Amino acid sequence: MSDEDFISAWQACDSLPALAEKLGYDNVNTPAQRARNMRKQGVPLKRYASRTPGKKDAAYWARMAQLASTATSGDDDSEEE
Repeated sequence: MSDEDFISAWQACDSLPALAEKLGYDNVNTPAQRARNMRKQGVPLKRYASRTPGKKDAAYWARMAQLASTATSGDDDSEEE
């Protein structure tokens, strides 16, 4: 697929999964990487909405650390028996 065709498809779609399906990609990583490379060269491709809602702030990572320590504390006890 030419760069021109890719740019037209990118700008016409409303999401990365829709673009990947339209272009026949198995996943979204390939077209996303191609878009990143084009942006590095100054091509002003539009940005799709983030796939993850919100940013992962310090409170989020604190909850993840607590979850991980809780989940592994039972594993440590079973190894000592």
